[in-house]
Amino acid sequence: MTIRLLFDEGYDKQIIAGLIKELPDLDVLRVQDADLMSQSDPDILEWAAQAGRIVVSNDRATMIEFANERLRTNKPMPGLIITRDKPIGAIVEQLAVAVSASLPDEYENRVVHLPL
Repeated sequence: MTIRLLFDEGYDKQIIAGLIKELPDLDVLRVQDADLMSQSDPDILEWAAQAGRIVVSNDRATMIEFANERLRTNKPMPGLIITRDKPIGAIVEQLAVAVSASLPDEYENRVVHLPL
């Protein structure tokens, strides 16, 4: 089974492009491409759950709390990867290593912070 990612709105395009360059077969979708622009975090997490996509975000202010709320209420969540503010190359490398060395079910119902 392949890891499928959904990048949150406002995520740096250079990071997404770098990740695709590193892992060209990775299934990547941006919130903008899924017609989810300006949707609330709970709506994005719900859409991702229905689509079987792990959300990648750098929104530590609200996304983590909404993900934790899904977990508290036993709603499914393929996962949430939270990245820190690092140089673009470091984030690309951390994401590439994380997704290439794991299976989708390792993220299920979890909030993962990178770097680990």
